[in-house]
Amino acid sequence: MDDKEKIFDKYRHEIKDALNDLKDAKKRYRQIPNLLTSMRLMAPLLIIPSVFTGNIPLIIGLIAGFSLTDFADGLIARKYGLTSELGKDLDAVCDKVFALTLLTTASLLNPQFIINILLEVAIAGINVGKKFQGQEPKSTMMGRVKTWFLFALVGAGILSPLFDMGKVLSVLMPITAIMQGLTIGSYVRPNEKKKPIVEEKEFPSIGNDIKEDVKDGAEKTRAKDYGASSFPISELKSVDDSEHLVKEKVKVKVKKYIK
Repeated sequence: MDDKEKIFDKYRHEIKDALNDLKDAKKRYRQIPNLLTSMRLMAPLLIIPSVFTGNIPLIIGLIAGFSLTDFADGLIARKYGLTSELGKDLDAVCDKVFALTLLTTASLLNPQFIINILLEVAIAGINVGKKFQGQEPKSTMMGRVKTWFLFALVGAGILSPLFDMGKVLSVLMPITAIMQGLTIGSYVRPNEKKKPIVEEKEFPSIGNDIKEDVKDGAEKTRAKDYGASSFPISELKSVDDSEHLVKEKVKVKVKKYIK
């Protein structure tokens, strides 16, 4: 079974468990956060059609209602210990759907938003791709700053039919596009730190070093030279006792790295 199959299999089990909870009246409460999160999947079905009615207060009301679910799901999950891996991944997906819904809504009122939409789709695609490669989509400071500009842009775009937002949009659109481009760069840049694989190894020569430390009257061993924590010489009952400590205490953790 390759990584993608493992991920799909994992999600199938998590969704099956969630559905079983919903069928059980005593366990149904466990899925309240996930149900609130899932409500944002309905955002495009309600918000985008409302644009064609020209009813801006309705659009703002719908956006406020769906935004409230984003606040409530996490609050309830944390307060009552209902957090889950499924909830975390579902929240990420629904947030992207909601963000793209807001961008689409704003673009229907301001067609020039198309570049920002395409860039946001690219960011979502990168995160999904990383997830299926077995990596956790990372959140960067650049990504968070981008989100602030994105929501400011969306807000100005939705309010533009009611107020003159021409100058504001002419500034926010290019700045947001630049932030989105920098975010893409920060997401695709390879990590500088490599993933450590820790394994235990014993160094026979450390016994001789400990004996030398004892003879020299040192206060501590030089075990740290091997990557282990040094310990007081006073713990040794005799010079010969060092071999016992080598076997029982001084197992050195060596970090190797993979690309």
